[in-house]
Amino acid sequence: MTNLEEALQRAQHTEISAHIHQEMVVNAMCVVFFVALLWPTGPTPLTWLGVALIVGSDLAILRFSELWIPTHKTRQNIERALKAYIGASAIHGVAWCLLLTLIFNMLASNAGATPLILLVSGFAFAMTCGAIVLYGMLLPRLLVFIVPVNLAGALQILRVESPVLVYTGVTFTLFIIGMIIQGRVQQRRYVDLIEARFRNEQLLAAYRQQKEIAELSSRAKTRFLAAASHDLRQPIHAIGLLVDTLETQVSSPDHKVLTQSISDSVRDLTSLLEVILDISRINAGLIKANEEPIPVSRILGNLHKRFVVQALDKQIDFRVRNSDALVHADQALVERVLGNLVSNAIKYTERGGVLIGARKLSGDSVRLDVWDTGIGIPRESLDEIFLEYYQIGNLSRASTEGLGLGLSIVKGLCDALGYRLSVTSRVNRGSVFSITLPLAERNAIAAAPRIDEEPLEISARVLIIDDDRRVLGATHQLLAQRGYDVRIASSEADAVQLIDRGFVPEIVFCDYRLDDKVIGSDVLNSLRQRYGEHIRGVLITADTDPQRLVEASESGYLLRHKPLSAIEIRRTLAQLSH
Repeated sequence: MTNLEEALQRAQHTEISAHIHQEMVVNAMCVVFFVALLWPTGPTPLTWLGVALIVGSDLAILRFSELWIPTHKTRQNIERALKAYIGASAIHGVAWCLLLTLIFNMLASNAGATPLILLVSGFAFAMTCGAIVLYGMLLPRLLVFIVPVNLAGALQILRVESPVLVYTGVTFTLFIIGMIIQGRVQQRRYVDLIEARFRNEQLLAAYRQQKEIAELSSRAKTRFLAAASHDLRQPIHAIGLLVDTLETQVSSPDHKVLTQSISDSVRDLTSLLEVILDISRINAGLIKANEEPIPVSRILGNLHKRFVVQALDKQIDFRVRNSDALVHADQALVERVLGNLVSNAIKYTERGGVLIGARKLSGDSVRLDVWDTGIGIPRESLDEIFLEYYQIGNLSRASTEGLGLGLSIVKGLCDALGYRLSVTSRVNRGSVFSITLPLAERNAIAAAPRIDEEPLEISARVLIIDDDRRVLGATHQLLAQRGYDVRIASSEADAVQLIDRGFVPEIVFCDYRLDDKVIGSDVLNSLRQRYGEHIRGVLITADTDPQRLVEASESGYLLRHKPLSAIEIRRTLAQLSH
């Protein structure tokens, strides 16, 4: 038996079981009607036999369906149940054939019984039509009922003494043929319906399976990226700190150029890792906006400074159309979104240029547009460009084209911040990416963030806890060279020994994941509980797993991500020292 055949039998069984009580009620009403019709003439033993067959088979099937079928839903038992239903319908059909034959015989001897003959015939026809509805999903069951029922009337054609009986017999004969044809049509429709449902369920199951495979693949990819990112961040973090230390020690111009080149390479690597971190932050729901009134001109000016050299290197125009509007937004996040859009626009533009503009819309909003005259995006790819790792024209995954995460970050940030993102494009003509921000009141302007300002030099006792010796050595050299009183430890036990020997730190930098599955926040909690709440802690992590980021963020400590530059470490120290 094929799966489709099994599905059909299960559907037939379910349908019949659902209507079994309705069938019993209809049969009981019909029995009462015909008994009442025969009562004035006195029912014969054959009449009572027919009634007993109908009622008995009804009760047997009812009991059968209530007690046995619900607990026996194997394929074999469903087949037996269908056969039982067919057998019960055959008994019904024979019993009704007997009753109707007795009634027609009784009425044939009565010259004025024509109206009653027509009434009984009409009732028999009605029973047959009802059977089409109730039994139509199982053709054998339908046939074993309607053929005997109508055969009682069809046999009257042999009683040629009465024109009425001849007419009745011909009508019943034609009705049998019509109902058999209609039954086959009804069965075919039902089978088609079940087959369509079965195919849809198969497609849905296949879709769910593919969806589960895709989700498993996505989770595996996320875990791989998190692990790879973690393992890459550790050495890059150490290299960056060593380069920062080296830059202060070299004096030769050639050596300075060399260290600057190394530093630039580290920044490029860090930039790629920051993209993965952004994706993880978005997935973890850790994007928090610090919204305030910001001049659009400040945002556009910063973007122009950031990308003008890159545009000149490609020999394309890069212009900003300024605006006096104020928007209520997080400047850093908006610049991150627009920066990704501008970077993409310059990357995919070979002739012409890139334009950033702002336009006040009707209502309380401002739209920021990034125009380019680049390669454009095919209409069918407009939805796909915001998927992770999707890149137009980079099927070979050339490393020079990045990771394909820029636009997915843009969409993730816009979704998280509630900014409307839209795109229009024409192939070989260019694209326009737009974000819509809320307009701000013109009564307060936030001070421009002093991003490039060097933090104040401070003196502080600093303890570094990390299980990576390279990181410990690089951090110690960097901070010691700048005059900090710094100690290093590779575990909580080492830190306790240092403090017990007299070094009481003011600030503790602790790696989030140490050896033996020790969590950095637990180490900081233990040190503060043991030596005093004056110890301020900073968690440093190379982890980009969304769950780990949530856990670290909820610890209550400052969270910094590897690789950290010297300026970021000094800013953090300055922040905790005030």
